[in-house]
Amino acid sequence: MKLDMELFTWLQSLELIREDAQYENNYAILHQDTWDRLLDGKIVADLINKIDSTIVVEIKQTTTLGLKLFNWNNLMVALQKVNINIDDDIKLQMVKGNKEMIIELLRDIKQSHFQKQETQSIFDNQTSTERQVSEPAELQIDKLDLDKPLQNSQSLLEFTLLTLCNSFKLKPKQAVLLLEKNHKQLSSILIMGYKNGFKTVVNWLIELHKFIPIILRFSYHIDTFYSLIRAGLLSRSPDVAYWCLFIYQVLTEELAKVQLEDAYSFFVREHGGLITTLLCLRRHPQLTEGICNLISIIAQYNIKDFFDVQLRKILKSGKEYIDAINSIIETIQIKDQLQEYGLIEFFGQHAFKLFDPIHTMHERMTALKYLEHYWIIFPEQFEKTNVDAYLLQARKATREVGNFTLRIFTFQSLFRILDHLAMNKNRYAALIYKKLVFALIENFDEKEIREFLVANLLWIIRKYSSIPIDILIQPMMKQIAIEESDFKVNVGDFALLREACTHPKLDLETAILMLDVLGKIYLQSVAYYQPVLQQMQLLFSRFIESIPLQEFAISFSDKSLNSYYNSYVEYVKNLAKSNIFDQDNKIYRQQARSQIILIIKYLIGLGNPKLNQQIQNQLLHYYLEIKTNAKNESKALIMLIGQFGNLSQLLEEYSINVKRDERKVETSRIVESKIIKQQPKKPPIDDPFKELRKAEEVKPQQVLLQTMALSYDEQQLLKQFELL
Repeated sequence: MKLDMELFTWLQSLELIREDAQYENNYAILHQDTWDRLLDGKIVADLINKIDSTIVVEIKQTTTLGLKLFNWNNLMVALQKVNINIDDDIKLQMVKGNKEMIIELLRDIKQSHFQKQETQSIFDNQTSTERQVSEPAELQIDKLDLDKPLQNSQSLLEFTLLTLCNSFKLKPKQAVLLLEKNHKQLSSILIMGYKNGFKTVVNWLIELHKFIPIILRFSYHIDTFYSLIRAGLLSRSPDVAYWCLFIYQVLTEELAKVQLEDAYSFFVREHGGLITTLLCLRRHPQLTEGICNLISIIAQYNIKDFFDVQLRKILKSGKEYIDAINSIIETIQIKDQLQEYGLIEFFGQHAFKLFDPIHTMHERMTALKYLEHYWIIFPEQFEKTNVDAYLLQARKATREVGNFTLRIFTFQSLFRILDHLAMNKNRYAALIYKKLVFALIENFDEKEIREFLVANLLWIIRKYSSIPIDILIQPMMKQIAIEESDFKVNVGDFALLREACTHPKLDLETAILMLDVLGKIYLQSVAYYQPVLQQMQLLFSRFIESIPLQEFAISFSDKSLNSYYNSYVEYVKNLAKSNIFDQDNKIYRQQARSQIILIIKYLIGLGNPKLNQQIQNQLLHYYLEIKTNAKNESKALIMLIGQFGNLSQLLEEYSINVKRDERKVETSRIVESKIIKQQPKKPPIDDPFKELRKAEEVKPQQVLLQTMALSYDEQQLLKQFELL
C-alpha cells in the first residue's frame, strides 16, 4: 500500500506513523496495520487532535462496516470544527475502504493546517500574501522606484506593483489598494474592465506574459501569482480570458519540468484554479482548446486522482460531472492516458446510469452526448461491451411519448455516429443506417419527426455515394403507397426521392417501384405533378434501355391513356351543361388530362423504337374509341399521333394490322378446336371415392324435410304457436 512521500513525512513528523517504510518512486509502502488504522479512522482522529487538542473523537477498532460508519460519522463532526466539510457520498466511499479518498482527505487536512499556521509572507519566505498586502509599509511602498527594470525585482510583490503602476498609470499606494482583501479590486477590474474598457487590462496581461521568466524566479510561491489573475478567466472580455489562460498554460508548462506539485495543489484546492477554469469553459467555449491544454498538463501529476476524485468533489451532480467531461473529451490531449487508467469506461458507466428514464431529460441528454463521444473516439473499446446497451437505450428514447426534444436529440446523435462510422467504414454503420430507416417508417405519420429524419437521411446519401439506397427507398415507397387516395408526401420527401433518382447505387427494381408509386401520384394529384414529373423523367431516361422498364412504360402509358379517355368522354358528355358550381372539378380534370399528354409526349421523345410502336398503337386505339363513343376528336391525341406521321395513313395501317391480328386470333382458335376434337377419348379412370359419393347421395332426408317445411301454411303455423 503506497502513500506519497510528502504526506508520509508530515505524518511521521506528527508521530502519527512511527514505523519505517520501504520507498519506491517517491512513495512510501506502508504496513498493513497502518492502513487498517487509516481505514478505521484512528489516524485521522489523532491528526484532528494534533491540530486542535480540544477535539477528541471516539474511535472503535473494528473490521465491520457498521462500526466503521460509526467512526466516520464521528469524524465528520470533528472535521467540521476545523472547517473541513465532506460530502456524504465521499464519506461512504471512505467507509467502504476507498484509499484515494482517504489520502485526499489527509491532503485537505494538511493544507488547512498549514493555512492556519501561516503568519508570514507568501511573497518571500517570512510573510503571507495577505499579510504583506495589508501591511505595505514593510515593503517601503513610498520609496518604490517606478523606473526600476522589472527584471531587477526582488520579490513577486515588487514585480506585481511595478507592472500595475506602469500599465494602469497608478501610484504605488493605489496599486496596493488593488491587492487588498484578496485582490478584490483587481479581480473586479479583470472581470468588468478598467475605465469602460479592457484595452489597459489586456496590455497589462501582455506585459506579464513577456516577463514570465521573472515570475518563475519566485516559483516556490507560484500559487500567489495564479490567484492574482484567476478572476480574469471569468472576464466579460474573451481577450482578457485568453491572455490569463495563456499565462496559466505557459507557467504550468515550465513548472511541469521542475515542480508540478505546487500548481496541482493550487488547482485542486477548494475555490482554486480548477473550478475557475471550468467556469471559464462555460463562459468562453471558444477557449476550449487552451483549457484542454492546461488541464492536460495539470492532470498529468495524478490523472486518476484529478478526474476521479478532484473533479467529482467540485462537480457533485452527475450531470455537471459528465457535462464537464463532454466539454473536454474531444480536444484533450491525454485521451490515451485516460483510456489506460480505465477512466473512459468509468465515465461511460456514469453515463449509462444517468441515461436511465428515472432521470430528467437534460441529464439523459448529457449522458447520451458522452456515449456518442465514447463510440466515436474509442470505437473498438465501446463496441466490445456497450453497443447493445446503447442501442437499446437509444431505441427507448426515440419511442418515448411526449418527449419530443429527447427523441430529436437521440436521432441527431445516431446520425452523427453514423456519419463517423461510415467515414471509417465501420461494420456498425450498416446497422445504425437500417435502424434509422426503420425509425422513418415507424414515425411516418409524425410530421416533425419524419421531416427531421428525411432531411438527415438526404444529407447522408449525398455525402456517401456508396450507401445502399434501396434499403431506404423501397420501404419508404411502400409506405407512401399505403394510402392511395391520400398520398402522404411533402417537399422533403421529393428532395430525397430526387437525390435517389441520380444515386449511383439505384438499381432497376427500386427504380420501377419508384415509378409505380410516382405514376399513381402523378395521375391522381394535380398539386405534386411538377416534382413528380421531373423525377419520372430522370428514371425513364436512366433505365429506358432495360426491357423490364420498357414493359412498365407500356403498361403505364396504356393506363394513362385509359384515364385520359374516360375523362375526355365525360367532358364531351357534360359539354352542353353549364353548371357554375362544377367549374373547379372541370378545371381539375383539364389539368389532369394535360399532365397525361405531357408524360406521353416525354416517353415518345425518348426515341425507343419498341416503346414508341406500342404507344403509337395505344394512341390510335383511344383516338378511334373517342371518335366512336364520344362522336368527337381529341386534338391532344391528334398532336401526339402527328409525331409518328400522317394521321390518315397511320389509321389505315392500324386498321389493317388490327384486322390481321383478329384473323390470326380466329385461325388460332379454330386450330385449337380441331386439335381438341381429334384427341382420342381417355378411358374412364377408376374412382376410389365412387362408393362414398353414392352413399352420400342416398341421404336426402334432411333436405326433403326442409323442402316440406317450406310448403306449410305460414298462417296455420302461427296459429299453432299461439295455441301453445
